[in-house]
Amino acid sequence: LVDMIGGTDDDDDDNDDKPAEFHIDETYSVPGVGTVVSGTCMQGVISLNDTLLLGPNFLGEFVPVAIRGIHRKRLPVKEVRGGQTASFALKKIRRNLIRKGMVMMHSTANPTPCWEFEGDILVLHHPTTISPKYQAMVHCGSTRQTATIISMDKEYLRTG
Repeated sequence: LVDMIGGTDDDDDDNDDKPAEFHIDETYSVPGVGTVVSGTCMQGVISLNDTLLLGPNFLGEFVPVAIRGIHRKRLPVKEVRGGQTASFALKKIRRNLIRKGMVMMHSTANPTPCWEFEGDILVLHHPTTISPKYQAMVHCGSTRQTATIISMDKEYLRTG
């Protein structure tokens, strides 16, 4: 049966060779532990005492942060691999500096934040006309962020 469905995530060694990437879904402040983040390891391996880059912060920067503890399914573990969910206790960082949608990445990934992007929009149904300066909610992974349309190749978009 395993051969038919293509194996499990644990058998995906190619994913382990990639630089670590962790998407933050929740943040907590745990008494006696400090700041804890939970989310999904998208690729790579994250081990206890690793130092990853956390960001982007409000200035678009990534700051180094050390992994003080790892829990998976409420049990302490020594490492997490791509495709697994986990919680990390972080060293020397305040909870108010972390928000949902931030990422932790290995320094070799060389993360670069962006403030603008180009995209294609297909309006299936919308009660109003969409034109430049319209503000929409963009959903990307666990991140929800408003975005303002700066320019369009048409004067406006409407349903239909």
